[in-house]
Amino acid sequence: MKGSEVDSIEDSDSGSNGEFLKTYMIMLRNLEQENGHLKKENTILVKQIKAKELLLTKEMYNLVKIQKELVATKLMLGKFNSNNSKLD
Repeated sequence: MKGSEVDSIEDSDSGSNGEFLKTYMIMLRNLEQENGHLKKENTILVKQIKAKELLLTKEMYNLVKIQKELVATKLMLGKFNSNNSKLD
């Protein structure tokens, strides 16, 4: 609500009701502005969270890949040691 609308409300009502309504409309406008700011901030935070989730997912994939490689290496080392001991 614009300032001129608040002023016209004050002109149409008199006394304490007009003051109350004017105060109410000012507070409502302030809350609407704050809500707009919070929505923008929320959008930014959601984007940041999605980006971090993507990075974590990639990191988890890399860790799983490394773990599989380690298991394969351990198995090959076990076979090598087993075959090596047969030669002795």
